[in-house]
Amino acid sequence: LTAQSAPAALFELWWMTHLRPGILGRFAPDPDLRRLLLPGDLDRLVALIETPEPAWSTEDRDALLTRTLAAAWADCSTRLGPDPAAWAWSHLHQALMRHAASPLRGNAEWDVGPHGVGGSQSTVMNMAYRPEDFSVTSGASVRLVMDVGDWDRSLCLNYPGQSGDPRSRHYADLAETWAASDHVPFLYSPDAISKATARLLRFKPATSPGRSAV
Repeated sequence: LTAQSAPAALFELWWMTHLRPGILGRFAPDPDLRRLLLPGDLDRLVALIETPEPAWSTEDRDALLTRTLAAAWADCSTRLGPDPAAWAWSHLHQALMRHAASPLRGNAEWDVGPHGVGGSQSTVMNMAYRPEDFSVTSGASVRLVMDVGDWDRSLCLNYPGQSGDPRSRHYADLAETWAASDHVPFLYSPDAISKATARLLRFKPATSPGRSAV
């Protein structure tokens, strides 16, 4: 489910918005019961498709697949345009980091994104999303690749940046790198860190008359 994949956009929209609800509607026609079953057990739903008998007939399975896929194609065309070559999963699958203080501030100045990303809740690069609008709800905000043979060759990523201070230029400087599933160096040795240091902050306790700093 790469970010720029057109088939990924069609598949996820088909599965989450049309096929999955169609299967649940077929076996749980009562809407109140169906709400209790959401989002549906993935393995069981796939099993009903791969081996329809004896739960339902192959003909009914095929008819549902055909009907829901046609609906998903039309839906994708409405959302992403009539040219399938221009479709991309990242145009639907968006990650937006809302700062906890944004509602209190009354603006989105500290929010980061949205960024189009790949993946889903069923992939290695987990990026779960809300079925209603495909907005990302969870994913790895910290990634580490450790080289125990050469620590300075390790990689990392901290989303959205290296600083928790919105005033810093490093507050959101890694957001696009994160969205691209890329990394930055995770330096270990003092020499490597010193060579890469752009700014150094030293914190010293304030002294008061009659007291010395510890």
